[in-house]
Amino acid sequence: MTAAPKRLSVSEFAIRAVARVGRGDWLVLVVPEEQVGQVASRVKAEVEVLGDSLVEHVKGPMNARDLAESIHSAERGEVVVASGVDHFENEEWRHVDLLRSRFGREGVVVLVMCPRSIGNLCREAPHLASWIGGSIWEADVTSDLLSDEEKAARLKALREWANLGDDEVLRRAQEGTLPNEPEFVEWLVLLGRADLIGN
Repeated sequence: MTAAPKRLSVSEFAIRAVARVGRGDWLVLVVPEEQVGQVASRVKAEVEVLGDSLVEHVKGPMNARDLAESIHSAERGEVVVASGVDHFENEEWRHVDLLRSRFGREGVVVLVMCPRSIGNLCREAPHLASWIGGSIWEADVTSDLLSDEEKAARLKALREWANLGDDEVLRRAQEGTLPNEPEFVEWLVLLGRADLIGN
């Protein structure tokens, strides 16, 4: 990685994952190794609430083949959160790269991993890394809850960005004409209307 990944709260990351459902994207959330399991469970729970759907959590795959089979066998379009790959050595990541055709799917795949592992993935599995591209974030596990003032400021920024009001965004969401961009997903969440995501 040439630049440090952007920091996001787990909630903000989950919003991005929900916004990409159905596109077959790969996202990576980098966390301290001792927090990988806990944060992966939080991502799963948040995506389930925001996306109103079940999420498959692949925990601690034994090797590249096990990871590939677990992801491949998930329901079509379902979000998969995978964690516990930090024991993979360089050779295993090279095997992941060789098996990359097994990883192609419609639903989003989220990898929760430590900094050392994302470095190994990028170096030893370049083809998979190209799928991920710039979709790598670092978890800010201390700033999950926005204050009322922070919510108001963020909503104001979104209104200015889109030149729209809350009522118009809600109307378009109800009609199913609201673009499925992360900013609009975040907007609905901040308004307490996550139920309208994906209408």
